[in-house]
Amino acid sequence: MASGEPQGNKVALANKSAKQSKQSQIKHTSKLVDAFSKFAGAIAKEVTNPLAEKYGEAYDFLIKGDTFFFQDEVEQAITSYQKAITLMPSFTEAFMGLGKCYRRQGDLKRGLKAFEKALTLNSFDKDIHMEMAKMCTDAGYPEKAIHHFRQAIKLDPT
Repeated sequence: MASGEPQGNKVALANKSAKQSKQSQIKHTSKLVDAFSKFAGAIAKEVTNPLAEKYGEAYDFLIKGDTFFFQDEVEQAITSYQKAITLMPSFTEAFMGLGKCYRRQGDLKRGLKAFEKALTLNSFDKDIHMEMAKMCTDAGYPEKAIHHFRQAIKLDPT
């Protein structure tokens, strides 16, 4: 039994050492998180979003629209995209968002119109052609769909 007592002391010392080591790791991790937060904040002040600068408040409505869309709150997304378009009538991304909303609702006529407007603003965007191709497929226009799929591939063959 005398040999069990030193064994117990070793276990207690090992537990104490492990606890101190864990506390030290937490302290260092906390310092790293704090330093990273300060660094990220400084970077955020230095780096600006070119879309936010270009489109101003309209960009805020685009982001809100995207958020609502991904939360499946389509009516609120439509309202946000429409506000973005009102503020910036040449905002291609807002027309794309609007078209996706109409497509999700099954309103193919309005969806086609939104994507057509996006294409008139930027006919060299493969994503718009892809969305238009999907919309044309849903609307029963296979030739138009094929045309837009080909345009998308032509613009970005990868």
